[in-house]
This record gives sequence, C-alpha cells and structure tokens, in this order.
Amino acid sequence: MKKGMAAVSGILGFVFGGISAARLTSKSTDKWKTMSDKHLALMLLFNQWMIVKQSGRDIKEYFCKNNYLNFPSEITIPNA
Repeated sequence: MKKGMAAVSGILGFVFGGISAARLTSKSTDKWKTMSDKHLALMLLFNQWMIVKQSGRDIKEYFCKNNYLNFPSEITIPNA
C-alpha cells in the first residue's frame, strides 16, 4: 500500500513539476519576445527618423503642417 502511494505521489510530483516548469519558461519567453518586438519597433522608428533627417527635411515642418502645438524646439541625439 505504501509503495503504491509513493509511486502515485512521485508521478503526480513529476507531472505537476513539469507543468510548473513549462509555465515559467513560457512566461519568460513571452517577456523576451515582447521586449524584442518593442526594441525592434524603436530601432525601425529611429532608422526612419535618420532617413528623414539625412534627406534634409525637418520634422518640425510636419508638426506645424498638422497643427501640433507642443513639440521640442531642438531635437538632439545625446552622445552615446
């Protein structure tokens, strides 16, 4: 009887341990994917902004044309 209970207990522990580990791994993977997507979007935005800046156009013109009232008077890139 005790051996049967020990076997059932061991099997249940193994199953629930595996499920818990899978859930933790899944949450961690989701966080990494979310952060990766966020940083990709930021880099693509920065790339587009640099293309506009290097072509000689100014972002201020867009803001004024579309009636944006609050925007920075000087946009600078800090030294990295």
